[in-house]
Amino acid sequence: MRMFHASKRFFFQILKVVACVCLAALAVGWVYEKSAASRDNRRYQPPGTLVKVHGHWMHLNCMGSGSPTVVLDSALGFHSLDWSSIQKQLAHQTHVCTFDRPGYGWSAAVPGARTSFDAAYELHDLLKAAGEEPPFILVGHAYGALTMQFYANLYPEEVAGLVLLDPLNEEMIELLPRTRDLAVQKVWDQVSLLFAKTGIHRYLSRHVVAKNFPDLAPEVREPFQAQYSRPQTLETAYRENLGLIESLRLLKDVRRPFDGPITVISSGREPFMEKSGDEELYDKIVAIHKNLAQGQHTVIEESGHFIHHDEPEAVVEAVRRMLR
Repeated sequence: MRMFHASKRFFFQILKVVACVCLAALAVGWVYEKSAASRDNRRYQPPGTLVKVHGHWMHLNCMGSGSPTVVLDSALGFHSLDWSSIQKQLAHQTHVCTFDRPGYGWSAAVPGARTSFDAAYELHDLLKAAGEEPPFILVGHAYGALTMQFYANLYPEEVAGLVLLDPLNEEMIELLPRTRDLAVQKVWDQVSLLFAKTGIHRYLSRHVVAKNFPDLAPEVREPFQAQYSRPQTLETAYRENLGLIESLRLLKDVRRPFDGPITVISSGREPFMEKSGDEELYDKIVAIHKNLAQGQHTVIEESGHFIHHDEPEAVVEAVRRMLR
């Protein structure tokens, strides 16, 4: 009996030591994250302007001159620098704007759930507050393409056309995984957010941008990586992802015929198969993209999901065709 109690005490002493070490590591990580975030805030100033929309600041970056104005929106988890190369190329021909949805890049985060309906509404008021005049050609990637479809349905008189890269669409509701409904997934999401706030995400992702987006100009990579690594970026992506099914249902409710041209560009079969291995799913997605297009649908076989990084010239040419 004495040996049992002694073993029990020893076990709890070890447990206390492990707990103290973990807490100390988390504290060090928290200090590391705060210090790195503060350094990044000083080092990387917004390339555009901050405009107050609905009581919070949003970042808008425009360059070039001409009409229609091209507006670019990024996928879930990404920000305005995602389009830096394409924006510079198109700015030789017309006025081009990128922006950060609330919680990304240099835009302030807002509380509560997030849907693409909110993003489209905020984008409309951002452009209006900044004095940007329609008509607009709206270009979006994945979740950003969902936002642009909302915009075209809410404000069709302002939209000259859409260019959508691997767009999400309300017809995809049944294709999306339901793992977000599982308690285990939600717990892992919270653990991931804890990792972000204690510097683990920043440390592990420090080479992600250089490895996966080599097309970015050297002067863009560091601020791009800094924004990608922020806990706020991960938390915003998490909240948008939680509201994704609701976003798709809302789009189905507000969808109405759009008279302008819609160009859709899909990524290739082989890169998709390397990621998921589900050929039937790929065929269903491409069929939805083809039905969405009103003008031109293109499959770029060599490109992965990030078409504007893998094949930027194809995206630039699609926008230029619509401008013409």
